[in-house]
Amino acid sequence: MSKTLKIQKHILEYLEEKIKYPNLKFYEFFLPKESGMRKENEEKENSPIIVLSPLNEIKDNLFRKRIFRIIIGVNGEDDAKASKELFELGELVVETIEKNSLVPGKFAINPSTIKSEFNIEECGMDYWVYSVTFEANIPTPKSNLLAERGF
Repeated sequence: MSKTLKIQKHILEYLEEKIKYPNLKFYEFFLPKESGMRKENEEKENSPIIVLSPLNEIKDNLFRKRIFRIIIGVNGEDDAKASKELFELGELVVETIEKNSLVPGKFAINPSTIKSEFNIEECGMDYWVYSVTFEANIPTPKSNLLAERGF
């Protein structure tokens, strides 16, 4: 498995563990086709979603910068309620990755690269969309400095 996919897997597992939100579903890369297709007279699913995918990889001198994107989607009939839920969930995700930006052996997120925005262009008929982008990498092995700081 590539380093980028390992980082993605570790971040997604960590978010699933840390974010306790009712009916929240997590996905890698994209939503499964079945979730976007409804049969006639079928009830629309109202679960909020988080999709984590690698956005790009940039070579910076000796190091590679791996950019990831979290798409947060909230579905709801009531636009005011859905948009409020979207911003609450968006803030929760950003706070979680800011507070837990270094997990030794798994991932290191550069907090100064975290950007979040409401994406009106990506909102569809069913979902309100908020996105969070950030740079992440595999951290260095445990060191005395990390040990002193409690990691």
